[in-house]
Amino acid sequence: MKPVASRRARLFLALVVAGGLIAGCGIGAESRAELLKRQAVPFGLLAPASSSTSAPSGKTPSLVTIYLQAGTRLVPASRQVPIPVTIDEALNELSHGPTAEESTFGIGSPVAAATPLDLKGEKDGVVSISVSPAFANMGGQDQIVAVAQIVFTVSSFPGVTGVLLLVGKQATQVPTGSGSLVQRPLTRSDYADLAPI
Repeated sequence: MKPVASRRARLFLALVVAGGLIAGCGIGAESRAELLKRQAVPFGLLAPASSSTSAPSGKTPSLVTIYLQAGTRLVPASRQVPIPVTIDEALNELSHGPTAEESTFGIGSPVAAATPLDLKGEKDGVVSISVSPAFANMGGQDQIVAVAQIVFTVSSFPGVTGVLLLVGKQATQVPTGSGSLVQRPLTRSDYADLAPI
């Protein structure tokens, strides 16, 4: 009987110590609530929970990362999509832009003016994406951010080494982060100043 009592005593002691440690890690009581500035809250904590609690008709859900705009930078945002996660699914989610809750935190998406975004093919790691003809009418910085959103979103897929933008079936000139116009596959390094911090 002595070993059983000894084990119970050790278990009780372990629970007391664990409880003390957990209590010690808590946040102390405050006399009043304190409002934090949006910039002081890590972005991931501001991201809303998915509005969908179940996967579409029997398909297993997974997450895809799209890139939206917050101030002068891009920010990653997760979206729930069915498996397998494809570039088409990512472009579809990117086309929808920020959620209503994300918008309340100043998250935007200039790429909406370039939609629809259509995957036209992939060759030797370069993915060709067709954008709307309205893309050419976008203002300077909005156009740069829109291209960066597409490049960051698509290049997050394994094996993608570049993104070529098309209007119709033709490669189109697009601005890099520095504002220079190019007509070639784009990479994240072309938009390094917009990369998430």
